[in-house]
Amino acid sequence: MKLMNVAILVVSLAAQSELSLPALAQTALARPEDVGLSSSKLALIHAAVKIEIEAGQIPGAIVLVARDGKVVYCEAQGATDPPSQEPIRTDNVFGAADLTKAVVSVAAMMLVEDGKLNLDDPVSKYIPEFGGSRQVRVLEPGSPPAPFRAIPGPGAASKEWGEPQYEMVPAARPITLRMLLTHTSGIQIYGVDNGFPRRDPADLLATFVPKMASLPLEFQPGSRWAYSNSMGIEVVARIV
Repeated sequence: MKLMNVAILVVSLAAQSELSLPALAQTALARPEDVGLSSSKLALIHAAVKIEIEAGQIPGAIVLVARDGKVVYCEAQGATDPPSQEPIRTDNVFGAADLTKAVVSVAAMMLVEDGKLNLDDPVSKYIPEFGGSRQVRVLEPGSPPAPFRAIPGPGAASKEWGEPQYEMVPAARPITLRMLLTHTSGIQIYGVDNGFPRRDPADLLATFVPKMASLPLEFQPGSRWAYSNSMGIEVVARIV
């Protein structure tokens, strides 16, 4: 949780100063003691990261520490990736991928702590498009199984099994914020072709997330767990 709070702090600091994270990393360092931190303790970070790199646990890392809006430590070590061995720079930009789930989840829980969100609120309270009736698709008895794909989206039916057959039943309950955070909403589980909406390059969360409101669900909301990939957490991000 402390690491996640640091990530939120850095994002917040960048927003407040109207700087990108690479630009933030290039700002002049403040004296750690001026913000209540220890220079000698921060110096231990280098050795700790070096141990992980030499053990092959990570190819490299950029560590930035900030407090009270001031950057007090920023260092890059290692390589961008093992094959290239290109040294990491503090202004490198990397895709965050699934790390966004942790950041968005912490942001949502901070709002829960502030009393601005309730975990059991229906999504439709914040995104009206989710207030319509939802359908859950269920494999018909004797149907071939749904083909698995590494990336959600359209594709040919499995040649081995044939085309799966579904029947649609009404959703028994609305989707809540808690369901989204715990991957129990039934929205677009990983690797399933379910009419995955195409993302236009100009789409924002405000324009893309409502497209998910009409998608059939893979199971009754709250009835079981299944990894939601980016879909469920993007709904949380839009609520935040």
